[in-house]
Amino acid sequence: QMFASQHTTMTSKKDRFTLCINGQIEDGEYMGATSLAVSFEFVWGKTWSPVTVTGESVNYHRGQTQVAGRKPGFDPIYTWNFPLSMTLKSTNPFGWPKLVLMLTVPKGKGDDEVVGYGWVHVPMQNGRHSIEVPLFRPKSSSMIQKWLAKLSRTPIELIDSKFVTESEGRAVTRMESEGVIRVAFDIIIKDLPQGFKA
Repeated sequence: QMFASQHTTMTSKKDRFTLCINGQIEDGEYMGATSLAVSFEFVWGKTWSPVTVTGESVNYHRGQTQVAGRKPGFDPIYTWNFPLSMTLKSTNPFGWPKLVLMLTVPKGKGDDEVVGYGWVHVPMQNGRHSIEVPLFRPKSSSMIQKWLAKLSRTPIELIDSKFVTESEGRAVTRMESEGVIRVAFDIIIKDLPQGFKA
């Protein structure tokens, strides 16, 4: 029984592949604010798990950048150059990781206003990748809802930021464009199963 258990473990380890993600949230463009930050979160499918060392996670699967002020001039550019680092393992490429982004206006006391949502698949090829992620935010479904939001100074926000990565329900949710965030990825994929190419 012990031998069988060890054999199963060895087989599962052999079948696993590793995705190493490094990079940074570089900069972004948005009209209508003087200072902005970006909250981020990596999400993945059920067969994926973070790589750990001696029981301690070496990954940062969620976090927030520093607050950046708008650069002088006409272009509404904000620069963060915030590092990203994540290592995951899986036995199946299904549920390939995604990066979810939220552009926020700091309001103090942790009550930040989300002014844009976006997401991107982590690149599926080795090497350096620069990606421009479009941002969106929920749009009022009626003039009354829009008027109430302005009156209460409470913008419409998503309950779960990961909703933007899902197909179910997203197609019927009204969105409007709200700027971009540029992200750089450095990807290393090790031991990918036969039939797949990195």
